[in-house]
Amino acid sequence: MSDWGVTHDADGAWLTELAERGDRMVSELYGYDSLPATWTVGFPAGLPEHLIYLLVAGSITGEIAGDRVDLRAGTLLWVPPRTPFRLHATGQRSARLYRCRLRPGAAPDATVRLIHDAWPLREPMAALVAELGGALDHRAERVRALLVVLFTSILRLRRASAGSEPLPESIRDKVESYVEQRVTDRPTGAELASVAGLSADYFARRFRATYGIAPRQWLVRQRIRHAMQRLEESEDSISAVARQCGYPDVYLFSRQFAAVVGVAPRVWRASRQLDHSMRLTH
Repeated sequence: MSDWGVTHDADGAWLTELAERGDRMVSELYGYDSLPATWTVGFPAGLPEHLIYLLVAGSITGEIAGDRVDLRAGTLLWVPPRTPFRLHATGQRSARLYRCRLRPGAAPDATVRLIHDAWPLREPMAALVAELGGALDHRAERVRALLVVLFTSILRLRRASAGSEPLPESIRDKVESYVEQRVTDRPTGAELASVAGLSADYFARRFRATYGIAPRQWLVRQRIRHAMQRLEESEDSISAVARQCGYPDVYLFSRQFAAVVGVAPRVWRASRQLDHSMRLTH
């Protein structure tokens, strides 16, 4: 399968278009999905849009333009418009992925892009999906900015650079399960290193190569994501949610929430309630 082959001029044109009108290029088909073992998708004539998948758990296999592809956790797949493909979930573990579609633009339409160990893309992809699902002020501007961050990161990753190897899937599973079960206890980076069985410094380097940020930053984001879920699903007060997420006071919680999400918890909750009511009326 051809891999990349994109010129610097084409890169620049693509990024310029995203910066100028990226919010109008994203279709309504985006999200974060857990796929059943029977999941399959196929388009013999391809799609009219760019399809971007970031697989974060499980495995997927299939054919794209007649070539076999195998996606493992951490793989980014970018299928350009009008490219025939069929894919299906494999293995025993449920596959989970971020996905979005973009209308054709300045990017070359002829090349399939496939990047393994693309874990640094998880944060910008998650932020983009979250922003697309909201209704806050300046949504269009933030979507354009996040698209530029995501695709500049993709273009950087295509050039294999020497550096620390990403953490293997077995260690990622241990670390993520540990945090998922104890996120409200505010685990530390040193604890994660211990779970991984690595020294703190070595773990931090490999963690950054895997997730694109330091363990401490990543842990804050996991707590805030847990808080976002609580704010959306419960009627508990902001102070109560802060306590449930392990914060000693609501002021620290509000500062970290705003640093990660871009707005205060109260504003974010109101935007989600507005978005929900708008969906019910359409």
